[in-house]
This record gives sequence, C-alpha cells and structure tokens, in this order.
Amino acid sequence: MALGKMQLIAIGVVAILATAAISFVIIKNNNDDEGTPLDVGVAEFRLDVYGNANEDLKIDEADKQIIQDIIDGKKDIADYPLANANMDKVDKKANVDAGDLALVDKMIAGEPCTVYIICLDASGGEVELPIEFPVTNAVCWGSNMLTPFINSGAVDHCAGYMAKKSSSYPVINDVLFSSDATNIEVSRQMSKSGWQDFIDLDSECTSAGKGIDAFFVDHSVTSLNNDPNYRVDLHNSGIPEIRLAVADPIGDINATLLMGFLTCETAGYDYAVASIDAYREVVDIIEAITNPVEKTYMCVTMSTYICQNNSTFNSLPAYVGGVPYYTTDSTFKYRYEGTSSVQMMSSEALSNYDDVNYIFCSNNIDIVDGGLSDQSIIAEWEDGADLYKTLDCYEGRVLVNAMLPGAVKLAYIASVLYPEQFSIDVLEDILSPVIEKSIAINGCELEDLCVLITYQDYESATAA
Repeated sequence: MALGKMQLIAIGVVAILATAAISFVIIKNNNDDEGTPLDVGVAEFRLDVYGNANEDLKIDEADKQIIQDIIDGKKDIADYPLANANMDKVDKKANVDAGDLALVDKMIAGEPCTVYIICLDASGGEVELPIEFPVTNAVCWGSNMLTPFINSGAVDHCAGYMAKKSSSYPVINDVLFSSDATNIEVSRQMSKSGWQDFIDLDSECTSAGKGIDAFFVDHSVTSLNNDPNYRVDLHNSGIPEIRLAVADPIGDINATLLMGFLTCETAGYDYAVASIDAYREVVDIIEAITNPVEKTYMCVTMSTYICQNNSTFNSLPAYVGGVPYYTTDSTFKYRYEGTSSVQMMSSEALSNYDDVNYIFCSNNIDIVDGGLSDQSIIAEWEDGADLYKTLDCYEGRVLVNAMLPGAVKLAYIASVLYPEQFSIDVLEDILSPVIEKSIAINGCELEDLCVLITYQDYESATAA
C-alpha cells in the first residue's frame, strides 16, 4: 500500500494487517467476552523510495540482501516492487540487477544520483518522480508543510519557503524563519508576484551552481491548479512538484521520513520512529477498552470549511476509533463527496446533521511560552462560532492545532474520544519522546502546545 492509498478509512475491518511495511489496523476481537469490535483506520508507515525493497523506514543492507536474492532467483520481484531501484525494464517488465545494487549503495552513502520516489499528483493519485539526490535547494509551501519539513532536519537544505512570517506561526516555525532560506511572500492562493519570486529564486540558485531541486507542496493546498502556467514553469525549470499529504497525521510522519531521506538527514527517521512508537502506545490503550462506545465525528478546516469525505483533514479521528459521520448518514455522504472542503455560508449548513458527537476543527494555532492566554482561547473559539451555536452538537466542537506533529494530534483526539483512558499523565508518557525528536517543538512542555481547545476550555476562559 503506497502513500496515496493510506488515506482510505477502513470500516468493518476485522483483523490486524501484517505486511513488510509497518502497517496495522487497531481492532478488538469480536467475541462475547470483549463485546462489540471498534473499527478504526488503517495506518501504514513506509519510506516511499524505490530501493526500499522491504518497505520499512529506511534503505540499508537489508534492502541490498533482498535485491541480491531476487538477482539470484531466491525471491520473486513481484513480492518486492520497490526493489527495482532504478526503475528500468526489460521486455516491459521490472528488471532487478546489479544496477539496482549500485544505486542503493549510492543512496546509503549519500552520493549524488537519481532516485525515484512515490508521492501524489494534483488529483491525489500516486505518481512516481525522479529526484536528484541528495536534495540541497528545496522550497516548501503550505503552513501544514513547514512543521514536518523542519522536523525532517531539512532546514539547512532549504532555498526558500512560501509563508508569510507575520501570520505563519513564528514560534513553531522559528528554526526555518531564522535560517538563511528566502521568505517568499505569497498567500495560500498563490499570488503572481509570489510565483515570480519563486522562479527568480530558482534562477539565482542555478547561477550559483544548482537550481531548486525539490518543491515540497502540502497536498491540501490546491491553488497550483488555478493557473496552468504554474506547472508549465515547473516543467520548463525542471523543478519536481512533490505533493505530500501532510494534513493527514500518518502522512505527516511519512512525509517527514521522506524529506529527511532526500536531504540525507537522520532527524526525519528519528522523528518517525518516535511517532510510530507513540501511535502504537495509543493503539494498545484503545485495544484494551471493553465495550467501547462508538463516537461519530465530522471535520472542519479554517473554521468554516466542511471537509469532504476523503479530504486529508477528515482522516485524523478515524485512526483512533472515531466513526466518520458520512458512514452513518447517506445524505451527508452524498452532499460532501470529494477530497476538498466546502465553505459554510450560514448556520443552516449543518442543521440537519447536528446529531454528530464531535466536530473537529483544524485550526493553525501558534505555541507560546506558558500556553495560550484566556483572551487567545476566547478569540480562537469565537472565530466562526456563530455557525455552530444553534447546533445540538455545539459543545462537541473541538479546535485541533493543525501545526503540531501527527502523533501529538492523534493522542489528543484519542483523549477526547476516550477521556477515561487518556489522562494528562498518560499523554505526557506517550508524547515526551515525540517532543524530544521533533525539532519544531523540542524543549516545549506539553501543556504549552495548546493541542486542543474544547468548549470546556472556552467556558473556563470566559469565566476567568
């Protein structure tokens, strides 16, 4: 299963998956002693690079051994599709030979070469791209992209980034903002002047020896589709568009892993390992729940945009046992089919669907020393709140800090769904290693991260 497929939500799955990749489903056995099973989402972790023959988190000697075994006829290439590191073919069939071993050797040594990765195309499908390795002049775009890019350790390999310093969370992004990378001032929707600055930066880099060799794009940012000239410019400049589903919490981990590999930095791998360990601890706790009560949810982004069924923003709670509302209401499912989001124009938008248990709103909230003030909590909550106040589920509205690592968000969403199992002490035990390995939030206290703002937090802030 590759990156594009990981966004699918598994409903009714009844077994734990075990593959070469780190892939599993959280599920309780369906028997009389343990009660009703709890369906949750499929999570898969993998470095999506050809040459990663065993489909784990890194390319190493184990991958070389599999490639050698295929060459020797001991293993079948059909079972190891990523073993064809150089993606060559003989008679239209994937070919694994000494050339693949030589290429993997170069990857392990960090030597210049062309590698092939799997990412997303503009429609969310899988695409295989050749990338000049190692990446030295990257540009990243999208507020959700900046944190995983920082956590990958790639900042020293960054030529520029597309975000406005004045409004793009200066604390959590400080490592990038204080670097020598060029701040390309553009909006989420992409301005003509911002795009020209991007092209000019590529020209400057080319004059200095090497142009922009990777354009990391948050897949939820769609405005490259608004002008065909953008991708014409990318093609003419030879800049690969690497779209990654970083709004998805599992995508966040895989993207960080990939960017760390491409820049020959170990931080991305260390972050991925810590995050996966944390996720598994959350899994263990959920798996032990007897007779769990299913909780339905829907997701909203930017305060007022309802996430469509297959939006990357809509996946997070399903990984920890939440039930997507569209699976329980056929009218809602039909109305919000798609992968993007739909703006709420009035409080009537959700009036027929307010039997949902939770509305998780993805908000970009900067972290501050000592945590958010009461005034900040009130301001965050009241942004767009008029659209929800008349709903029966108003008190089930939860603001989720989209800027934080995926594993942190997953653990806190689990704490909303199962509060008795996830106390603050449990969360600290689970997430401390993630914070330590996350460059963007290393040194922060958990209570300062402002992961969630609930109705109870809002009430406490207004009372104060």
